[in-house]
Amino acid sequence: MKTLRLAALALVLAIPASAQQDSPAPVMVKDGHAVGVFYGWSVVTDMWGNARTGVWSLRSDGPLMWGAPEGPVEEFDGRALTAAEKENGVGTYRIEGEKFIFTYRDGSDGNGKVKYGKDGGIERIEASALRYSPVRTLSFPLAGKFDSTLSFNNAAYGMTTTAWSGYSFYPNGAFVLESGSGTTCTHVESYEDVQREVTSFYGSEAKGRMGRFAVKGTGLTLTFDDGRVEKRFVGQIFETMSDGTAWVLLGRARFEGRPGKFPGEAETCRAEQFEVRLPKG
Repeated sequence: MKTLRLAALALVLAIPASAQQDSPAPVMVKDGHAVGVFYGWSVVTDMWGNARTGVWSLRSDGPLMWGAPEGPVEEFDGRALTAAEKENGVGTYRIEGEKFIFTYRDGSDGNGKVKYGKDGGIERIEASALRYSPVRTLSFPLAGKFDSTLSFNNAAYGMTTTAWSGYSFYPNGAFVLESGSGTTCTHVESYEDVQREVTSFYGSEAKGRMGRFAVKGTGLTLTFDDGRVEKRFVGQIFETMSDGTAWVLLGRARFEGRPGKFPGEAETCRAEQFEVRLPKG
């Protein structure tokens, strides 16, 4: 009986958390509107060296929302916006051929340009000094180590702030979240300046950092061991690179990783009841 239970457990752990996706469908325009999430980036930086990025979500009934929806885009279209989504800011838009006509969150007018691909779908939206590309469904099962680091300079206070986070998604449906942030001064006049601005890190108990995940379409559900459940949008930005690296959008942040790969080699420790894999060294 013990052998059967262990064999059944091994079978469950071997089931992938998400299946391989078909080729993503293009984002088409119909009656002046479309449904999709777009990731935008700037080719220039501001005077302090900060590069701009942004996320837009379009609905078929006309709203333009800043940020990604809570959950899959397949459910985003037509339902009522959540309080958190409204807080990100909502404007309006319409597409007239290659013209992208929209309003900002404050109601002011804006104009942009739409570029179409050979498949007839939206290839890029150029507006607000950003280039927005459609975020598609994942072309691979979500497994691997994906990291995101954001640094920006604050010239007024003479400091640089860095925030980082990383998700480890395992093929058996488990995930682990690592995150932290810190600030260092950029204008040092004395040793005390460094002491005041020394980097600080934040953590939590294991149950608030790990749990189970599931992917359905462009929806990612994270069920933490402390009982918390978070629903995120998940999608792929651009195609997978030649070296196997891929960019994914988790919520509003861009993460980079290699699907199915984890950094470093692994050594295996076997016992009668279980198997443990640890980073080498």
